[in-house]
Amino acid sequence: MEIINRKILNEVEIVPGDIRDFERVESAVSDCQLVFNLAALIGIPYSYLAPSSYIDTNVNGILNVLQSTKNENIRIIQTSTSKVYGRPLNLPIKETHRLYAQSPYVASKIAADQMALSFYNLFKTIT
Repeated sequence: MEIINRKILNEVEIVPGDIRDFERVESAVSDCQLVFNLAALIGIPYSYLAPSSYIDTNVNGILNVLQSTKNENIRIIQTSTSKVYGRPLNLPIKETHRLYAQSPYVASKIAADQMALSFYNLFKTIT
């Protein structure tokens, strides 16, 4: 396991909060140059019981990040999951692999990724 160089680590700020809270997100990214979005509601089995929670967190959450950064010249790295590809047809999995929404969780991650892609296409905000 690689250890992050202390000099680099000193340049990173981890901001706790709720990605569903637009004002908190906007405040957290206000002085940033680069935002890593690692936020997600996870757990495939639970997504069958509460799918709206997954949409609210995973889709509306990235929308809050995107809207908070689009006019501020802030770059974003959006994280996804290999689950968006379902059972892979080939290995290694390529980003051109077909998407397969086999659960509300996965559907929400695909939607979040597509929302981020749409902002990239419009505003060039995603790295």
